[in-house]
Amino acid sequence: MPIIDDEGRVFGAVNVVDALVVLLAIAVALAGIALVTGSIGGTETRYVTLDLGTQPEFVVDRLTVGDTASLENQFGNLTITDTYLTTSASGTRALVRVAVTGRETEGTFTFGGEPLRLGRGILFETDTYSVNGTVRDVGNGTSLPTQETTVVLRGTAPDDVARNAEAGDEIRVSGETVASIEDVAAYDTGSPDRRSLYIVATLQTFTSGGTVLFGNTPVEVGRRISLPVTGYGFNGTVERVGGGLDRRTNDVIVSGIVDADTAIEMSAGDTYSVAGQRVATIQNVTAYDTENPDRKRVFVGLSVQTLGYGQQLRFGNLTIRDGATVPFRTDSYDFEGTVVQDGTSDLQLRTESVLVTDVVDVGVADRIEEGDTYRVGGDPVATVESLVVYGTDDPDRKRIYVGLSVQALGYGEVPQFGADRPLREGVTLPFRTLSYEFSGEIVRLGTLAGPGEATERTVTMKMENVPPERAESVEEGLTETNAGQTVARVTDVEVEPAVITLTSESGDIFEREHPVNKDVTLTVELRVRELDSGVRFKGRTLQEGNEVVLDLGTTTVRANVTDLDGT
Repeated sequence: MPIIDDEGRVFGAVNVVDALVVLLAIAVALAGIALVTGSIGGTETRYVTLDLGTQPEFVVDRLTVGDTASLENQFGNLTITDTYLTTSASGTRALVRVAVTGRETEGTFTFGGEPLRLGRGILFETDTYSVNGTVRDVGNGTSLPTQETTVVLRGTAPDDVARNAEAGDEIRVSGETVASIEDVAAYDTGSPDRRSLYIVATLQTFTSGGTVLFGNTPVEVGRRISLPVTGYGFNGTVERVGGGLDRRTNDVIVSGIVDADTAIEMSAGDTYSVAGQRVATIQNVTAYDTENPDRKRVFVGLSVQTLGYGQQLRFGNLTIRDGATVPFRTDSYDFEGTVVQDGTSDLQLRTESVLVTDVVDVGVADRIEEGDTYRVGGDPVATVESLVVYGTDDPDRKRIYVGLSVQALGYGEVPQFGADRPLREGVTLPFRTLSYEFSGEIVRLGTLAGPGEATERTVTMKMENVPPERAESVEEGLTETNAGQTVARVTDVEVEPAVITLTSESGDIFEREHPVNKDVTLTVELRVRELDSGVRFKGRTLQEGNEVVLDLGTTTVRANVTDLDGT
């Protein structure tokens, strides 16, 4: 059959003219629709970030890249291209990147008949779950702007949390790691059951509007971030963004007062641990007495584990500097010490020689012996190396000169014997044993003896106008002997009537013998020390005219030196 027959009909059914009229009508109708509604437009794809908020675990586990949702009875679909999950106190927070297929008409992209705008809600529904999301971003990329961000978090936690937290712990959501712990440092707080915890964590973060977020929390210094690690949770304040704790070992010398038992117990090698982590070690220690016999002052060289990420080194919440108070605790003792030297733990203990003098009871002088040791905390701090004892004008009191070897702290500008006792002339040092004690003034440094060379010298002395019984009390052979040492021996005694001077009524001056009193001339061998500048006896310069006191055992005499050469 011909396409158009003799009567002008198409396939013998429709007239050609009628067909043209119908086609024209259809074209006009389509043109009218286009004028009213605009062009139908082409298929386009945009990418949006949907904030799904907090979702239950069974929904989060099903969010998968490639999931697709279609509009019911409309053109358009959604496909997940990336996911970002974080934990929060109320559950898991989810962000998804979604490819949105819609239409673009006259430069406007629409989905479900509406433009994609920030803040628009979109339903994402599949056969297994349904979630509502809010548009947070519209762009062209398929991936979310995520990255790893390292932070230092500081907070307090119970002791069991501090012990459980360790590097390698992770926070996982739906099989993905959203945060991992890189380092943990623990220090004590003022509470015995809580610890100050410093955690370095690597977070999977998300950037929105130029702000880095972990979940919905900006990652900024001062912000609080929660880490719900399996088995424990930790809430910390961001102290640093980028970088770690910058752990360091810092050496300090601290000083504190402890009870006597603690002073004995403290020793080099003792460690202070918090939540199983060593935070300080004693490198060396020494102790000195205080005014209270039951309390001792200790000087301790410490190596402390500090954090250096701030402007100053920190030992937990403490800034390490002179004057700071640093705690130290073990299972059997604890103490707090004030930093007296930063940058070293070496006490530089050294043995120094000093000569000290004091006036003591005769019983104390009799008990002092070379080799006597002064101990504090079980350790020797001073030893008697030499001793010279002299009589005084009080027969019950003796002046002692004691050569001591002392354990001194050498870390400062001047060696010191404990606190506030620099080894300088004029400073008083204590010395204690179980049977005696004294405090001696330093008269010489770096030596155990007085100045000059020890020798004997015969001198002449005179006692004038003394009662006869006094004159008779001095005999040849009397000695001043103390601690087995003879420092003076009378070798000759001459007694003569005392000569007195009288003045008459007319003013004339006469010398007459006293009817009773005597003048006594003594020749005495003295144990002296000779210097280029002169002679010293009993620690003092000896010159003609000086008064000398001799404790001769049965009597004590005062005599003036008349001749240093015994003539």
